[in-house]
Amino acid sequence: MRYLPLDEIKEGMFLARSIFGEDGRTLLAKGAKLTKGYLQKLQVLNYTHLFIGDRKEDLDFKDPINEQIYSQAIGAVREIFLDAAKQQTLEFKTVLDVVDFMVDEVMDEDLLYNIFDLRNHDNYTYLHSVSVGTIATIMGKNWGLGRSDLKELAAGALLHD
Repeated sequence: MRYLPLDEIKEGMFLARSIFGEDGRTLLAKGAKLTKGYLQKLQVLNYTHLFIGDRKEDLDFKDPINEQIYSQAIGAVREIFLDAAKQQTLEFKTVLDVVDFMVDEVMDEDLLYNIFDLRNHDNYTYLHSVSVGTIATIMGKNWGLGRSDLKELAAGALLHD
Protein backbone atom coordinates (compact mmCIF):
# COMPACT_ATOMS: atom_id res chain seq x y z
CA MET A 1 0.00 0.00 0.00
CA ARG A 2 1.25 3.46 -0.90
CA TYR A 3 -0.03 6.97 -0.26
CA LEU A 4 0.35 8.89 -3.51
CA PRO A 5 -0.57 12.31 -4.88
CA LEU A 6 -3.61 12.03 -7.13
CA ASP A 7 -1.64 13.23 -10.17
CA GLU A 8 0.76 10.25 -9.82
CA ILE A 9 -2.02 7.65 -9.69
CA LYS A 10 -2.62 5.72 -12.91
CA GLU A 11 -5.68 4.01 -14.30
CA GLY A 12 -5.76 0.37 -13.30
CA MET A 13 -4.33 0.86 -9.81
CA PHE A 14 -6.50 -0.30 -6.91
CA LEU A 15 -7.92 1.77 -4.07
CA ALA A 16 -6.37 0.54 -0.80
CA ARG A 17 -8.79 2.35 1.54
CA SER A 18 -12.43 3.16 0.96
CA ILE A 19 -13.43 6.78 0.40
CA PHE A 20 -16.39 8.05 2.41
CA GLY A 21 -18.67 11.03 1.89
CA GLU A 22 -19.50 13.59 4.55
CA ASP A 23 -22.55 11.56 5.57
CA GLY A 24 -20.49 8.40 6.07
CA ARG A 25 -21.65 6.64 2.90
CA THR A 26 -19.01 4.79 0.89
CA LEU A 27 -18.22 6.75 -2.28
CA LEU A 28 -15.61 4.32 -3.58
CA ALA A 29 -14.87 0.98 -1.90
CA LYS A 30 -11.50 -0.50 -1.00
CA GLY A 31 -10.34 -2.68 -3.88
CA ALA A 32 -12.00 -0.61 -6.61
CA LYS A 33 -10.00 -0.53 -9.82
CA LEU A 34 -9.34 3.14 -10.52
CA THR A 35 -10.57 4.43 -13.87
CA LYS A 36 -10.03 7.75 -15.61
CA GLY A 37 -13.58 8.72 -14.64
CA TYR A 38 -13.03 7.92 -10.96
CA LEU A 39 -9.77 9.88 -10.91
CA GLN A 40 -11.41 12.90 -12.56
CA LYS A 41 -14.32 12.81 -10.08
CA LEU A 42 -11.93 12.58 -7.12
CA GLN A 43 -10.06 15.59 -8.46
CA VAL A 44 -13.35 17.54 -8.70
CA LEU A 45 -14.04 16.53 -5.07
CA ASN A 46 -10.63 18.05 -4.13
CA TYR A 47 -8.87 14.81 -3.19
CA THR A 48 -5.12 15.31 -3.37
CA HIS A 49 -3.79 11.91 -2.22
CA LEU A 50 -5.04 8.31 -2.06
CA PHE A 51 -3.93 5.04 -0.53
CA ILE A 52 -3.42 2.73 -3.50
CA GLY A 53 -2.05 -0.66 -4.50
CA ASP A 54 -0.79 -1.71 -7.91
CA ARG A 55 -2.37 -5.16 -7.59
CA LYS A 56 -5.32 -6.61 -5.65
CA GLU A 57 -2.81 -8.61 -3.59
CA ASP A 58 -1.34 -5.33 -2.28
CA LEU A 59 -4.60 -4.70 -0.42
CA ASP A 60 -4.40 -7.69 1.91
CA PHE A 61 -4.08 -5.89 5.26
CA LYS A 62 -6.25 -5.36 8.32
CA ASP A 63 -7.81 -1.94 8.78
CA PRO A 64 -7.67 -0.64 12.37
CA ILE A 65 -11.46 -0.21 12.41
CA ASN A 66 -14.07 -2.13 10.43
CA GLU A 67 -15.14 0.00 7.45
CA GLN A 68 -18.81 -0.23 8.42
CA ILE A 69 -18.00 1.03 11.93
CA TYR A 70 -15.83 3.77 10.41
CA SER A 71 -18.62 4.80 8.04
CA GLN A 72 -21.13 4.94 10.90
CA ALA A 73 -18.69 7.00 12.99
CA ILE A 74 -18.27 9.52 10.16
CA GLY A 75 -22.04 9.91 9.88
CA ALA A 76 -22.41 10.23 13.66
CA VAL A 77 -19.65 12.83 13.92
CA ARG A 78 -21.24 14.81 11.09
CA GLU A 79 -24.56 14.79 12.95
CA ILE A 80 -22.85 15.82 16.20
CA PHE A 81 -21.30 18.85 14.51
CA LEU A 82 -24.49 19.80 12.68
CA ASP A 83 -26.48 19.56 15.92
CA ALA A 84 -23.84 21.56 17.78
CA ALA A 85 -23.97 24.29 15.13
CA LYS A 86 -27.75 24.55 15.47
CA GLN A 87 -27.87 24.41 19.27
CA GLN A 88 -24.55 26.08 20.06
CA THR A 89 -23.80 23.14 22.38
CA LEU A 90 -22.04 19.83 21.95
CA GLU A 91 -23.91 16.66 22.94
CA PHE A 92 -21.21 14.82 24.91
CA LYS A 93 -23.25 11.62 25.29
CA THR A 94 -23.31 11.18 21.51
CA VAL A 95 -19.57 11.88 21.32
CA LEU A 96 -18.90 9.29 24.02
CA ASP A 97 -21.09 6.75 22.22
CA VAL A 98 -19.01 7.15 19.05
CA VAL A 99 -15.74 6.92 20.98
CA ASP A 100 -16.93 3.83 22.89
CA PHE A 101 -17.94 2.17 19.64
CA MET A 102 -14.54 2.83 18.07
CA VAL A 103 -12.53 1.89 21.18
CA ASP A 104 -14.46 -1.39 21.50
CA GLU A 105 -13.67 -2.21 17.87
CA VAL A 106 -9.96 -1.44 18.28
CA MET A 107 -9.71 -3.33 21.60
CA ASP A 108 -11.30 -6.45 20.11
CA GLU A 109 -8.66 -6.69 17.38
CA ASP A 110 -5.04 -7.81 17.61
CA LEU A 111 -3.38 -5.35 15.26
CA LEU A 112 -0.68 -2.76 14.95
CA TYR A 113 -1.57 0.41 13.12
CA ASN A 114 1.41 1.95 11.37
CA ILE A 115 1.80 5.70 11.03
CA PHE A 116 2.84 6.40 7.46
CA ASP A 117 5.55 8.83 6.41
CA LEU A 118 4.56 12.39 7.34
CA ARG A 119 6.27 13.74 4.21
CA ASN A 120 3.17 12.63 2.31
CA HIS A 121 0.90 14.98 4.23
CA ASP A 122 -0.12 18.28 2.78
CA ASN A 123 -0.60 21.49 4.79
CA TYR A 124 -4.28 20.74 5.38
CA THR A 125 -3.33 17.66 7.41
CA TYR A 126 -1.15 19.68 9.75
CA LEU A 127 -3.84 22.32 10.25
CA HIS A 128 -6.43 19.61 10.79
CA SER A 129 -4.23 17.83 13.35
CA VAL A 130 -3.74 21.03 15.33
CA SER A 131 -7.48 21.71 15.27
CA VAL A 132 -8.24 18.20 16.48
CA GLY A 133 -5.62 18.50 19.21
CA THR A 134 -7.08 21.80 20.38
CA ILE A 135 -10.66 20.53 20.40
CA ALA A 136 -9.62 17.33 22.23
CA THR A 137 -7.77 19.34 24.86
CA ILE A 138 -10.73 21.67 25.41
CA MET A 139 -13.06 18.69 25.77
CA GLY A 140 -10.65 16.99 28.16
CA LYS A 141 -10.48 20.12 30.29
CA ASN A 142 -14.29 20.31 30.37
CA TRP A 143 -14.37 16.66 31.48
CA GLY A 144 -12.04 17.53 34.36
CA LEU A 145 -8.86 15.81 33.17
CA GLY A 146 -5.64 16.81 34.91
CA ARG A 147 -2.64 18.38 33.16
CA SER A 148 -0.84 15.06 32.63
CA ASP A 149 -3.91 13.41 31.10
CA LEU A 150 -4.53 16.46 28.92
CA LYS A 151 -0.99 16.20 27.53
CA GLU A 152 -1.53 12.56 26.63
CA LEU A 153 -4.88 13.35 25.06
CA ALA A 154 -3.45 16.25 23.06
CA ALA A 155 -0.51 14.15 21.83
CA GLY A 156 -2.81 11.37 20.66
CA ALA A 157 -5.12 13.82 18.93
CA LEU A 158 -2.27 15.61 17.17
CA LEU A 159 -0.96 12.31 15.81
CA HIS A 160 -4.35 10.83 14.94
CA ASP A 161 -3.78 10.96 11.17
